[in-house]
Amino acid sequence: MALSKKTLQLKRSIKKCGTSSSIISSDNWPIYQSLIQADIWEQGIGHVMVSRKNNMDKTATGIYLIDTFCLGIKNCFLHSGNSDDYKMLVESIEHTCGELQPVEASYAVTLIYQAMKYAEQLGFKPHADFSKAGKILKNIPINEVKMFIFGRNSKPCYISGPNDSPSDIKKILHTLEISVGIEGFDYILQAMDD
Repeated sequence: MALSKKTLQLKRSIKKCGTSSSIISSDNWPIYQSLIQADIWEQGIGHVMVSRKNNMDKTATGIYLIDTFCLGIKNCFLHSGNSDDYKMLVESIEHTCGELQPVEASYAVTLIYQAMKYAEQLGFKPHADFSKAGKILKNIPINEVKMFIFGRNSKPCYISGPNDSPSDIKKILHTLEISVGIEGFDYILQAMDD
């Protein structure tokens, strides 16, 4: 699936902050901060961040683009650096995508895993990099009582991204037809870029 313009812009700006794909043993570092995009439930999509920090000022952060209406973990990646790099990362995401608000780590992790489960029930797998980015979430308890409500108006709702290809859109709509039937979901197709 193609990435949205915001996600591509965010990835480019994050590379300036010191992105690294190899974060070693950070899953045992203490939790530093957990953030969620303030309008994730209204927009149906938003970033969830979970970061850890060691005693040498190194940070490791998992960034997860969560589609709460349909696709679950649409994108994810890791970021590493120091406290200044982390501050620049947060500022970059807020500048590009909107306000982030602090949440308990268990809230963030519960949201991520429940979004993944919801999407899997519809036939969608999490982003391929979740096998790496998910390691940051290790040993953070899932809130077994908290139940998030996914979809829009009690149905899955696929909203195409500005860079989703026609074949991506067709595949997603076909998957939804198979899983919930033609009347069981809604979709909004945005105009394609020229």
